[in-house]
Amino acid sequence: MGQDVIHVCGTDDHGVALEIASEKYGKTVSELVSEYRESYKAGMAKMGINFTIFHGTDTAQHEQVAHDFFWKLYDQELLERRTINQMYCNTCQKFLPDRYIVGTCPKCKTPGANGDQCEACGNMLDPETLIDPTCKTCKGNNLELKQSEHLFFKLDLFQDQLANWLETKKDRKPNVISTSLNKWIKDSLQPRCYTRDIKCGISVPLE
Repeated sequence: MGQDVIHVCGTDDHGVALEIASEKYGKTVSELVSEYRESYKAGMAKMGINFTIFHGTDTAQHEQVAHDFFWKLYDQELLERRTINQMYCNTCQKFLPDRYIVGTCPKCKTPGANGDQCEACGNMLDPETLIDPTCKTCKGNNLELKQSEHLFFKLDLFQDQLANWLETKKDRKPNVISTSLNKWIKDSLQPRCYTRDIKCGISVPLE
């Protein structure tokens, strides 16, 4: 269209999904990241799409940005330490982040729900509420609850502010507003776990 544009994109090189894929395919995370990144770029090129910058989250720059966000929240006392009960796989001998656990949803009774959310009914879940939970890595059910310390974001402090803001968005799709208010806000927002027991993540800049 004759417009001068800058196209910036990249890959998410951290997280539970990537760690699970690394174990599944017997490759290091860095090997998978490299393969995925080149695959994405090649696919885009075939469609005539190019990038001014194609980046990834495995850089020192990205870690610095993530740490800047962390300190902004921490300095405003919006993060708090909590000792929680977390699923531990005795077979794999490690704590399991939410998405390492799968089971039957306690609310809609659909099998295959992840430990953090049921894709069938959309409800947020706690792993310990799953029916017949199993470990995604070893497919076993040799799980138990153990204590682990984490940081939580005080999302509940913003409930009234978010509710008031959503009420002003009359131009948005009604189902979006209704779902946001009725499923999330009016059921009361809860503090959200900000950290994970995984290797494939950005470091937490605290002891």
